[in-house]
Amino acid sequence: PENAQIQHTVLILDESASMQRGGHWEAAKTQVYNWVKENGLDHRLSILGVSDRVAHILTDELWEKTPPNERLTLLNGLMADRNPTWGASYLDSGINAAIDELEQLAENSDQDAVKTVRIFSDLTTGTRLAGLAGRDWPDDCVVEFESTVSSGESNVGVQWLGWSKIGEGPRKARISL
Repeated sequence: PENAQIQHTVLILDESASMQRGGHWEAAKTQVYNWVKENGLDHRLSILGVSDRVAHILTDELWEKTPPNERLTLLNGLMADRNPTWGASYLDSGINAAIDELEQLAENSDQDAVKTVRIFSDLTTGTRLAGLAGRDWPDDCVVEFESTVSSGESNVGVQWLGWSKIGEGPRKARISL
């Protein structure tokens, strides 16, 4: 339709250590793929991987020069070998990078666009968001969040290591967290 607005979207995929738990990583990759398949093929699109660093998984330039009928194949190829890191979850850095990218796209476009940041994360305790305080938020920018599927596992586990006896003292339970 001629009145349809352009969509500028940056997807953020949490690649932090917490995503290694209980199916979160595979769920997140599937959610990204399904979102792009259902919503993003006609968007200006980029994807950022975020842990304690921010890295482009997919740049807008590569997405734009890829024919629409080949975009899902491209996405599959780019996501196939990605794995979560052992880094912390600095989503504030990822959101700031996404907003900067959306602002750059807006400056280079002669049309108004709907600007969206969509986050795929387990949003574990300890996720850093403090870096967003005081940020000037761009007009018409929406942040959406899609939680990864949880298997009910937490970040902490207890492993029984057995009993220890040192000298003549009492036995002590040995556990690992």
